[in-house]
Amino acid sequence: MSSPALGFYDLLTYLDRQQSSRLRGCPNVTVLQGPLGLARHVWESWCQRTGRPVASCDPAEPISPESIGKKWFETLASVDDLYGRAVACLARASGLDAGEIETKLAISTGFDLDAFYRRCRFAEDDPAVALARLIIEKRRAGQVISAEDVVRLEWRTTNGRPPWLKVFQSATGLVSVERLPALFLTARAPAELSQAASWLEIVCEEIPSMPVAISAQGKTVRDFLKHEAPSRLTAIVREGAVVLRAWEHEEVRHRLEKAGIDGGKLCRASAQLGGDALWDDVAESFVELGQHRHGKVVAGIARSSAEQFLFDFLESHPATTGLFRLNSSLDFSFGPGVAEVDLFCPELRLVIEIDGYFHFQDPEHYRRDRRKDFLLQKQGYVVLRFLADDIACRLEEIAETIMEAIVHCRSLRGTRRTHGD
Repeated sequence: MSSPALGFYDLLTYLDRQQSSRLRGCPNVTVLQGPLGLARHVWESWCQRTGRPVASCDPAEPISPESIGKKWFETLASVDDLYGRAVACLARASGLDAGEIETKLAISTGFDLDAFYRRCRFAEDDPAVALARLIIEKRRAGQVISAEDVVRLEWRTTNGRPPWLKVFQSATGLVSVERLPALFLTARAPAELSQAASWLEIVCEEIPSMPVAISAQGKTVRDFLKHEAPSRLTAIVREGAVVLRAWEHEEVRHRLEKAGIDGGKLCRASAQLGGDALWDDVAESFVELGQHRHGKVVAGIARSSAEQFLFDFLESHPATTGLFRLNSSLDFSFGPGVAEVDLFCPELRLVIEIDGYFHFQDPEHYRRDRRKDFLLQKQGYVVLRFLADDIACRLEEIAETIMEAIVHCRSLRGTRRTHGD
Protein backbone atom coordinates (compact mmCIF):
# COMPACT_ATOMS: atom_id res chain seq x y z
CA MET A 1 0.00 0.00 0.00
CA SER A 2 1.43 3.40 -0.99
CA SER A 3 1.83 6.13 1.60
CA PRO A 4 -0.61 9.06 1.46
CA ALA A 5 0.68 12.33 -0.02
CA LEU A 6 -0.71 15.27 1.96
CA GLY A 7 -0.50 19.05 2.10
CA PHE A 8 0.01 21.06 5.28
CA TYR A 9 -3.54 21.19 6.66
CA ASP A 10 -4.46 17.65 5.62
CA LEU A 11 -1.27 16.45 7.25
CA LEU A 12 -2.16 18.08 10.58
CA THR A 13 -5.49 16.22 10.47
CA TYR A 14 -3.68 12.98 9.62
CA LEU A 15 -1.38 13.43 12.61
CA ASP A 16 -4.47 13.92 14.79
CA ARG A 17 -5.75 10.54 13.60
CA GLN A 18 -2.42 8.87 14.29
CA GLN A 19 -2.47 10.24 17.83
CA SER A 20 -6.02 9.00 18.36
CA SER A 21 -4.75 5.55 17.42
CA ARG A 22 -1.94 5.85 19.99
CA LEU A 23 -4.42 6.85 22.68
CA ARG A 24 -6.40 3.70 21.90
CA GLY A 25 -3.30 1.65 22.74
CA CYS A 26 -1.97 1.22 19.19
CA PRO A 27 1.56 2.71 19.20
CA ASN A 28 3.00 3.94 15.92
CA VAL A 29 6.00 5.85 14.59
CA THR A 30 5.22 8.72 12.23
CA VAL A 31 7.64 8.78 9.28
CA LEU A 32 7.46 12.16 7.54
CA GLN A 33 8.76 11.57 4.03
CA GLY A 34 9.95 14.70 2.22
CA PRO A 35 12.06 17.86 2.72
CA LEU A 36 13.68 17.59 6.16
CA GLY A 37 13.21 21.18 7.31
CA LEU A 38 9.56 21.18 6.28
CA ALA A 39 8.97 17.88 8.05
CA ARG A 40 10.31 19.31 11.31
CA HIS A 41 8.17 22.41 10.85
CA VAL A 42 5.04 20.29 10.38
CA TRP A 43 5.75 18.20 13.48
CA GLU A 44 6.43 21.24 15.65
CA SER A 45 3.31 22.98 14.31
CA TRP A 46 1.16 19.97 15.16
CA CYS A 47 2.65 19.67 18.66
CA GLN A 48 2.16 23.39 19.21
CA ARG A 49 -1.55 23.00 18.43
CA THR A 50 -1.84 20.32 21.09
CA GLY A 51 0.30 22.20 23.63
CA ARG A 52 2.97 19.52 23.70
CA PRO A 53 6.72 20.31 23.82
CA VAL A 54 9.04 18.74 21.24
CA ALA A 55 12.41 17.09 21.86
CA SER A 56 14.33 17.31 18.58
CA CYS A 57 17.78 15.78 18.29
CA ASP A 58 20.29 17.83 16.30
CA PRO A 59 20.37 16.27 12.80
CA ALA A 60 23.98 17.40 12.38
CA GLU A 61 25.11 15.17 15.24
CA PRO A 62 25.10 11.34 15.40
CA ILE A 63 22.07 10.05 17.27
CA SER A 64 22.15 7.28 19.83
CA PRO A 65 19.73 5.92 22.44
CA GLU A 66 21.61 7.89 25.08
CA SER A 67 21.45 11.18 23.16
CA ILE A 68 17.72 10.66 22.53
CA GLY A 69 17.05 10.07 26.22
CA LYS A 70 19.19 13.04 27.22
CA LYS A 71 17.49 15.47 24.83
CA TRP A 72 14.05 14.24 25.82
CA PHE A 73 14.70 14.60 29.56
CA GLU A 74 16.29 18.03 29.12
CA THR A 75 13.19 19.16 27.22
CA LEU A 76 10.90 17.79 29.92
CA ALA A 77 12.88 19.49 32.69
CA SER A 78 12.84 22.82 30.85
CA VAL A 79 9.05 22.98 30.50
CA ASP A 80 7.78 21.29 33.66
CA ASP A 81 8.10 21.74 37.43
CA LEU A 82 9.77 18.42 38.18
CA TYR A 83 10.26 19.26 41.86
CA GLY A 84 6.53 19.90 42.28
CA ARG A 85 5.80 16.67 40.40
CA ALA A 86 8.20 14.80 42.69
CA VAL A 87 6.47 16.08 45.83
CA ALA A 88 3.05 15.15 44.40
CA CYS A 89 4.36 11.67 43.50
CA LEU A 90 5.62 11.01 47.04
CA ALA A 91 2.34 12.30 48.45
CA ARG A 92 0.40 9.83 46.32
CA ALA A 93 2.74 6.96 47.18
CA SER A 94 2.67 7.67 50.94
CA GLY A 95 -0.99 8.68 51.29
CA LEU A 96 0.10 11.99 52.86
CA ASP A 97 -0.82 15.54 51.90
CA ALA A 98 1.57 17.28 49.47
CA GLY A 99 1.84 20.23 51.88
CA GLU A 100 2.90 17.90 54.66
CA ILE A 101 5.56 16.38 52.42
CA GLU A 102 6.91 19.85 51.52
CA THR A 103 7.07 20.86 55.18
CA LYS A 104 8.95 17.68 56.03
CA LEU A 105 11.42 18.28 53.18
CA ALA A 106 12.01 21.89 54.27
CA ILE A 107 12.93 21.16 57.90
CA SER A 108 14.39 17.66 57.84
CA THR A 109 18.07 16.75 57.91
CA GLY A 110 19.34 14.07 55.57
CA PHE A 111 19.14 11.53 58.43
CA ASP A 112 15.56 12.53 59.25
CA LEU A 113 14.57 12.33 55.60
CA ASP A 114 15.97 8.80 55.22
CA ALA A 115 14.00 7.75 58.31
CA PHE A 116 10.88 9.36 56.87
CA TYR A 117 11.32 7.47 53.59
CA ARG A 118 11.68 4.18 55.49
CA ARG A 119 8.49 4.85 57.45
CA CYS A 120 6.61 5.54 54.25
CA ARG A 121 7.60 2.09 52.93
CA PHE A 122 7.75 3.23 49.30
CA ALA A 123 7.62 0.42 46.75
CA GLU A 124 11.14 -0.61 45.80
CA ASP A 125 10.12 -1.34 42.22
CA ASP A 126 8.44 2.01 41.48
CA PRO A 127 10.52 4.00 38.92
CA ALA A 128 8.52 7.19 39.54
CA VAL A 129 9.24 7.13 43.28
CA ALA A 130 12.93 6.51 42.58
CA LEU A 131 13.01 9.51 40.24
CA ALA A 132 11.03 11.69 42.67
CA ARG A 133 13.47 10.97 45.50
CA LEU A 134 16.43 11.72 43.23
CA ILE A 135 14.92 15.05 42.11
CA ILE A 136 14.38 16.04 45.75
CA GLU A 137 17.89 14.99 46.78
CA LYS A 138 19.40 17.02 43.92
CA ARG A 139 17.28 20.04 44.81
CA ARG A 140 18.33 19.88 48.47
CA ALA A 141 21.96 19.72 47.37
CA GLY A 142 21.51 22.73 45.07
CA GLN A 143 22.05 20.61 41.97
CA VAL A 144 20.12 20.07 38.73
CA ILE A 145 19.13 16.52 37.82
CA SER A 146 20.37 15.18 34.49
CA ALA A 147 19.47 12.27 32.23
CA GLU A 148 22.75 10.60 33.24
CA ASP A 149 21.62 10.72 36.89
CA VAL A 150 18.37 8.98 35.95
CA VAL A 151 20.16 6.23 34.00
CA ARG A 152 22.14 5.39 37.15
CA LEU A 153 18.96 4.86 39.17
CA GLU A 154 18.22 1.35 40.41
CA TRP A 155 14.90 -0.29 41.18
CA ARG A 156 13.97 -3.90 41.69
CA THR A 157 12.43 -4.72 38.31
CA THR A 158 13.89 -3.48 35.03
CA ASN A 159 12.56 -6.34 32.86
CA GLY A 160 15.86 -6.58 31.01
CA ARG A 161 15.22 -3.27 29.27
CA PRO A 162 18.18 -1.12 28.12
CA PRO A 163 19.51 1.35 30.72
CA TRP A 164 18.69 4.47 28.66
CA LEU A 165 15.00 3.54 28.79
CA LYS A 166 14.98 4.36 32.52
CA VAL A 167 14.59 8.02 31.57
CA PHE A 168 11.22 7.27 29.98
CA GLN A 169 10.11 4.60 32.46
CA SER A 170 10.54 6.83 35.49
CA ALA A 171 9.15 10.04 33.99
CA THR A 172 5.87 8.49 32.88
CA GLY A 173 4.87 7.86 36.48
CA LEU A 174 5.78 11.40 37.46
CA VAL A 175 4.29 13.49 34.65
CA SER A 176 0.93 12.96 32.92
CA VAL A 177 1.28 11.47 29.44
CA GLU A 178 -0.21 14.49 27.66
CA ARG A 179 2.54 16.67 29.17
CA LEU A 180 5.42 14.48 28.03
CA PRO A 181 7.52 15.84 25.14
CA ALA A 182 7.05 14.39 21.68
CA LEU A 183 10.17 12.96 20.04
CA PHE A 184 11.50 13.98 16.63
CA LEU A 185 14.51 12.40 14.91
CA THR A 186 16.06 13.02 11.49
CA ALA A 187 17.42 10.18 9.33
CA ARG A 188 19.70 11.15 6.43
CA ALA A 189 20.50 7.61 5.27
CA PRO A 190 18.76 4.19 5.27
CA ALA A 191 21.02 2.95 8.11
CA GLU A 192 20.05 5.95 10.26
CA LEU A 193 16.38 5.33 9.49
CA SER A 194 16.73 1.70 10.57
CA GLN A 195 18.40 2.71 13.84
CA ALA A 196 15.93 5.50 14.60
CA ALA A 197 12.92 3.27 13.94
CA SER A 198 14.28 0.48 16.14
CA TRP A 199 14.92 2.87 19.05
CA LEU A 200 11.55 4.58 18.74
CA GLU A 201 9.84 1.20 18.60
CA ILE A 202 11.20 0.48 22.10
CA VAL A 203 10.03 3.89 23.34
CA CYS A 204 6.57 3.26 21.85
CA GLU A 205 6.30 -0.05 23.65
CA GLU A 206 7.11 1.73 26.93
CA ILE A 207 4.81 4.74 26.33
CA PRO A 208 2.27 3.77 23.62
CA SER A 209 0.51 7.17 23.63
CA MET A 210 3.63 9.31 23.24
CA PRO A 211 3.98 10.92 19.78
CA VAL A 212 7.23 9.99 18.04
CA ALA A 213 8.36 10.86 14.52
CA ILE A 214 11.22 10.49 12.07
CA SER A 215 11.87 12.76 9.09
CA ALA A 216 13.59 11.34 6.03
CA GLN A 217 13.88 12.19 2.35
CA GLY A 218 11.74 10.10 0.04
CA LYS A 219 14.79 8.37 -1.47
CA THR A 220 16.01 7.40 2.01
CA VAL A 221 12.71 5.72 2.83
CA ARG A 222 12.48 4.00 -0.56
CA ASP A 223 16.05 2.68 -0.35
CA PHE A 224 15.45 1.39 3.18
CA LEU A 225 12.29 -0.49 2.18
CA LYS A 226 13.94 -1.81 -1.00
CA HIS A 227 17.08 -3.25 0.58
CA GLU A 228 15.91 -4.17 4.09
CA ALA A 229 14.49 -7.68 4.47
CA PRO A 230 10.78 -7.68 5.42
CA SER A 231 10.54 -7.45 9.19
CA ARG A 232 8.67 -5.78 12.01
CA LEU A 233 10.92 -2.75 11.47
CA THR A 234 10.05 -2.36 7.79
CA ALA A 235 6.38 -2.75 8.69
CA ILE A 236 6.69 0.08 11.24
CA VAL A 237 8.27 2.39 8.65
CA ARG A 238 5.83 1.43 5.89
CA GLU A 239 2.75 1.81 8.09
CA GLY A 240 3.90 5.11 9.61
CA ALA A 241 5.07 6.76 6.38
CA VAL A 242 3.26 9.79 5.03
CA VAL A 243 4.52 11.73 2.01
CA LEU A 244 4.75 15.50 2.30
CA ARG A 245 3.24 17.00 -0.83
CA ALA A 246 6.10 19.46 -1.04
CA TRP A 247 9.35 20.14 -2.86
CA GLU A 248 12.78 21.60 -2.20
CA HIS A 249 13.25 25.16 -3.51
CA GLU A 250 15.28 24.10 -6.56
CA GLU A 251 12.54 21.69 -7.67
CA VAL A 252 9.86 24.34 -7.07
CA ARG A 253 11.81 26.86 -9.17
CA HIS A 254 12.16 24.31 -12.00
CA ARG A 255 8.45 23.38 -11.95
CA LEU A 256 7.26 26.98 -11.92
CA GLU A 257 9.57 28.00 -14.74
CA LYS A 258 8.05 25.23 -16.87
CA ALA A 259 4.69 26.91 -16.21
CA GLY A 260 6.12 30.26 -17.34
CA ILE A 261 6.34 31.69 -13.79
CA ASP A 262 9.45 33.14 -12.14
CA GLY A 263 9.78 30.66 -9.28
CA GLY A 264 12.88 32.38 -7.96
CA LYS A 265 10.76 35.11 -6.36
CA LEU A 266 8.70 32.59 -4.44
CA CYS A 267 11.72 30.57 -3.30
CA ARG A 268 13.71 33.60 -2.18
CA ALA A 269 10.72 34.91 -0.22
CA SER A 270 10.33 31.46 1.35
CA ALA A 271 13.98 31.46 2.40
CA GLN A 272 13.48 34.86 4.08
CA LEU A 273 10.90 33.20 6.36
CA GLY A 274 13.22 30.31 7.25
CA GLY A 275 11.90 27.84 4.68
CA ASP A 276 13.91 25.33 2.65
CA ALA A 277 10.97 23.88 0.72
CA LEU A 278 7.41 24.71 -0.29
CA TRP A 279 4.09 22.91 -0.22
CA ASP A 280 2.57 22.00 -3.56
CA ASP A 281 -0.66 23.89 -2.85
CA VAL A 282 1.24 27.08 -1.94
CA ALA A 283 3.26 26.88 -5.16
CA GLU A 284 0.09 26.18 -7.16
CA SER A 285 -1.64 29.17 -5.55
CA PHE A 286 1.32 31.35 -6.51
CA VAL A 287 1.00 30.27 -10.14
CA GLU A 288 -2.73 30.95 -10.09
CA LEU A 289 -2.16 34.35 -8.48
CA GLY A 290 0.31 35.32 -11.19
CA GLN A 291 -2.22 34.39 -13.84
CA HIS A 292 -4.99 36.57 -12.32
CA ARG A 293 -3.62 40.10 -12.26
CA HIS A 294 -6.16 41.58 -9.85
CA GLY A 295 -6.70 38.54 -7.62
CA LYS A 296 -9.96 36.69 -8.14
CA VAL A 297 -12.62 36.24 -5.47
CA VAL A 298 -12.40 32.87 -3.74
CA ALA A 299 -14.79 30.78 -1.66
CA GLY A 300 -14.23 30.62 2.09
CA ILE A 301 -13.02 33.12 4.70
CA ALA A 302 -10.60 34.97 2.40
CA ARG A 303 -12.07 37.70 0.21
CA SER A 304 -9.53 37.21 -2.59
CA SER A 305 -6.93 34.76 -3.84
CA ALA A 306 -4.20 37.24 -2.83
CA GLU A 307 -5.37 37.19 0.81
CA GLN A 308 -5.63 33.41 0.86
CA PHE A 309 -2.22 32.90 -0.70
CA LEU A 310 -0.43 35.30 1.66
CA PHE A 311 -2.08 33.69 4.69
CA ASP A 312 -1.17 30.15 3.52
CA PHE A 313 2.36 31.27 2.64
CA LEU A 314 2.93 32.76 6.12
CA GLU A 315 1.27 29.82 7.87
CA SER A 316 3.52 27.31 6.13
CA HIS A 317 6.83 28.81 7.30
CA PRO A 318 8.62 28.41 10.64
CA ALA A 319 9.02 32.13 11.35
CA THR A 320 5.33 32.98 10.95
CA THR A 321 3.33 29.80 11.67
CA GLY A 322 0.36 30.46 13.92
CA LEU A 323 0.94 34.21 14.12
CA PHE A 324 -1.82 35.46 11.82
CA ARG A 325 -5.58 35.04 11.61
CA LEU A 326 -7.46 35.51 8.36
CA ASN A 327 -10.23 38.16 8.20
CA SER A 328 -10.54 38.94 11.89
CA SER A 329 -12.85 41.33 13.76
CA LEU A 330 -11.18 43.74 16.17
CA ASP A 331 -12.34 45.28 19.43
CA PHE A 332 -13.59 48.63 18.13
CA SER A 333 -16.18 49.95 15.67
CA PHE A 334 -15.55 51.29 12.20
CA GLY A 335 -18.41 52.50 10.06
CA PRO A 336 -21.67 50.64 10.63
CA GLY A 337 -20.05 47.63 12.35
CA VAL A 338 -16.92 46.30 14.00
CA ALA A 339 -13.55 46.87 12.37
CA GLU A 340 -12.37 43.96 10.22
CA VAL A 341 -8.87 43.39 8.82
CA ASP A 342 -7.45 40.99 6.25
CA LEU A 343 -4.66 39.42 8.37
CA PHE A 344 -4.25 39.98 12.10
CA CYS A 345 -1.53 38.97 14.56
CA PRO A 346 -3.08 39.24 18.07
CA GLU A 347 0.23 38.53 19.84
CA LEU A 348 1.90 41.59 18.31
CA ARG A 349 -1.13 43.77 17.42
CA LEU A 350 0.07 43.71 13.82
CA VAL A 351 -2.41 44.17 10.96
CA ILE A 352 -1.89 43.41 7.26
CA GLU A 353 -4.32 44.87 4.72
CA ILE A 354 -4.31 43.83 1.05
CA ASP A 355 -5.67 46.40 -1.37
CA GLY A 356 -7.15 45.08 -4.57
CA TYR A 357 -7.61 46.80 -7.91
CA PHE A 358 -10.92 48.40 -6.93
CA HIS A 359 -9.52 50.08 -3.81
CA PHE A 360 -8.09 52.83 -6.04
CA GLN A 361 -10.94 53.19 -8.53
CA ASP A 362 -13.21 54.92 -6.00
CA PRO A 363 -11.87 58.04 -4.18
CA GLU A 364 -14.23 57.47 -1.26
CA HIS A 365 -12.95 53.92 -0.84
CA TYR A 366 -9.40 55.30 -0.72
CA ARG A 367 -10.39 57.89 1.90
CA ARG A 368 -12.14 55.21 3.96
CA ASP A 369 -8.96 53.10 4.05
CA ARG A 370 -6.93 56.09 5.29
CA ARG A 371 -9.45 56.73 8.10
CA LYS A 372 -9.29 53.06 9.02
CA ASP A 373 -5.47 53.19 9.21
CA PHE A 374 -5.64 56.15 11.57
CA LEU A 375 -8.13 54.39 13.88
CA LEU A 376 -5.99 51.23 13.89
CA GLN A 377 -2.88 53.21 14.80
CA LYS A 378 -4.85 55.11 17.44
CA GLN A 379 -5.81 51.77 19.00
CA GLY A 380 -2.14 50.72 19.13
CA TYR A 381 -1.97 48.53 16.02
CA VAL A 382 0.92 48.51 13.52
CA VAL A 383 -0.55 48.50 10.01
CA LEU A 384 1.01 47.19 6.78
CA ARG A 385 -0.72 47.71 3.43
CA PHE A 386 0.20 45.84 0.25
CA LEU A 387 -1.24 45.90 -3.26
CA ALA A 388 -2.86 42.63 -4.26
CA ASP A 389 -0.91 42.74 -7.55
CA ASP A 390 2.36 42.94 -5.58
CA ILE A 391 1.71 39.72 -3.65
CA ALA A 392 2.83 37.79 -6.74
CA CYS A 393 5.34 40.13 -8.38
CA ARG A 394 7.02 41.62 -5.27
CA LEU A 395 6.70 38.80 -2.75
CA GLU A 396 10.35 39.02 -1.61
CA GLU A 397 9.92 42.66 -0.64
CA ILE A 398 6.64 41.87 1.13
CA ALA A 399 8.13 38.96 3.08
CA GLU A 400 11.06 41.14 4.14
CA THR A 401 8.73 43.94 5.25
CA ILE A 402 6.55 41.55 7.26
CA MET A 403 9.59 40.11 9.05
CA GLU A 404 10.87 43.62 9.81
CA ALA A 405 7.45 44.51 11.22
CA ILE A 406 7.41 41.36 13.38
CA VAL A 407 10.86 42.17 14.78
CA HIS A 408 9.79 45.77 15.41
CA CYS A 409 6.55 44.76 17.17
CA ARG A 410 8.40 42.27 19.35
CA SER A 411 10.91 44.90 20.36
CA LEU A 412 8.03 47.19 21.32
CA ARG A 413 6.32 44.51 23.40
CA GLY A 414 9.40 42.76 24.74
CA THR A 415 8.33 39.40 23.29
CA ARG A 416 10.49 36.94 21.45
CA ARG A 417 9.70 33.80 19.50
CA THR A 418 12.20 30.98 19.08
CA HIS A 419 12.03 28.02 16.68
CA GLY A 420 13.23 24.47 17.05
CA ASP A 421 14.48 24.97 20.62
